[in-house]
Amino acid sequence: MLNDTNYLIRLDDASTYMDFDKWNTIIEICKEHGIAPLIAIIPKCNDNEVMFGPEDIDQFDDFINNCLSANCSFALHGYTHELHNTNDNIIDVNQYAEYTGVSFSEQKKMIESGFEYLESKGIQDRFFVAPAHGFDHTTLAVLGSLSKDVVISDGYFNWPGYSDGLLWLPQQLWRPLSKEKRGLWTICLHPNNMTKEDISAFKAFIIKDNNNFLDFNFVANQEWKKLSYLDFFLSKMRIRWLKIKKFIIILLT
Repeated sequence: MLNDTNYLIRLDDASTYMDFDKWNTIIEICKEHGIAPLIAIIPKCNDNEVMFGPEDIDQFDDFINNCLSANCSFALHGYTHELHNTNDNIIDVNQYAEYTGVSFSEQKKMIESGFEYLESKGIQDRFFVAPAHGFDHTTLAVLGSLSKDVVISDGYFNWPGYSDGLLWLPQQLWRPLSKEKRGLWTICLHPNNMTKEDISAFKAFIIKDNNNFLDFNFVANQEWKKLSYLDFFLSKMRIRWLKIKKFIIILLT
């Protein structure tokens, strides 16, 4: 049930090249504590930065089936995860993207092919996670043109809401962190890059806050209001403040 403060867990960069040992460890921790995370999948990974071993399709299929049996949710996370430089992302976290600046027809081909890949693995979910938070208004138009409703995981809002005819579930945290402020907080983790200490901290966090976790499909099926221009303005300001804090930390170290 929804409380004043709830958490969602999102796990990015699953592919046939992922670090299966780390991912399986994270999934088993989630299963042990009744948490169903969102698994963000790269269908045809061609980005060396997120390749952590030789391609293993059979092990990947076993991983997907294990997650399906654990009621995990799944998201399309780009198509190849190949990034190019841009200053035109709607969510201004990074200056690179896979989708931003690409034509409507090409984006539609990439996105439709991506969801077809997920369906070939027995996945019916329609969540969308753009690599590096990189997407533009053309991406939104493509998502809105699809035959099934798509849910975006992105934006530094306090609560989910609708914009451009699409439901947005906010994503504001990149490490396990307890929040006293009211809201629905999505914690985005990258299991491929997690250390043993990171995994231990994650386990300790979910034990501490175990009663406050929800799953993505439950949240997507609730009633939410429309996001306002103020919501997007505040999201932009929060992201800008995060960048300033990061810059200050670099200066002081």
